Amino acid sequence: EEEYLDAEDADFKETSERVIQHKKLTIRRMVDNLDPNIICDKIITHWNLSSEGRLPANKVANIKDDDDESSETSHMMIRPKREFEATTYTLEEQEVHCLEIAFLCWALFEGVKEAKEFSTKPVAETDKRKGGKDDDEPKAIFTPLRWQLAKAKRYDYFMESITNMHHAKYLHFLFGRIEILRGERLQKLFYLVPEPIRALKA
Repeated sequence: EEEYLDAEDADFKETSERVIQHKKLTIRRMVDNLDPNIICDKIITHWNLSSEGRLPANKVANIKDDDDESSETSHMMIRPKREFEATTYTLEEQEVHCLEIAFLCWALFEGVKEAKEFSTKPVAETDKRKGGKDDDEPKAIFTPLRWQLAKAKRYDYFMESITNMHHAKYLHFLFGRIEILRGERLQKLFYLVPEPIRALKA
C-alpha cells in the first residue's frame, strides 16, 4: 500500500512528484523485464492445479504459439501421483497455494497493464530505451506491444474461459480489487477473497 501523503506538509509537492516518478519507473521496468506471456501462462497453469481446475471440464487450455520463446510454460502440467498421496503437504494445501499463486500472477498482470503509467512514457525516456549512445540503462527486453498482445491472446482468453464455464461474476468471489482515491492519485489494491466468501461463488 502506498504511503499516505498529507497535503498540509510543507514538502507535499516534492514528495508527491517523487512518489509518482518512482511508480512510473517501477511500472516501466516491470514492462521491460517481465515476460507477460509467462505471467499469463502461470495464471492458467496454477488455476488448473488449484481446486478450481480439479475437474477436467473446469480446466483452461494452455495457449501455445509457434514462435513462443517460453514454450515450457505453455504446456499443461499434470500433478504426479506422489502429490496426490502426500501426507506432509496435502493435496488440499497444494490447491490452496496454487490458487494463491494464480491470484498473485493475475494481480501482477492486471496491476501493470491497467496502470496509467503503462502508456505514459516521456519521449526522452522512450528514445533512451532504444539503445542510443548515451543510454546508461539496459535495453528493454520486452515492450508494451508484447503486453498488449499477451492481454488479447492469453489474459482475455483466460477471463472469457472462466465466464463461459461459470458466470460473469464468478471471479469477483475469488480475486478482489478496490480503488482508493488519495488526493489526485488513484490507488488500486488487489486481494484474494477470504475462503468463506469464495464458497459463495456458485
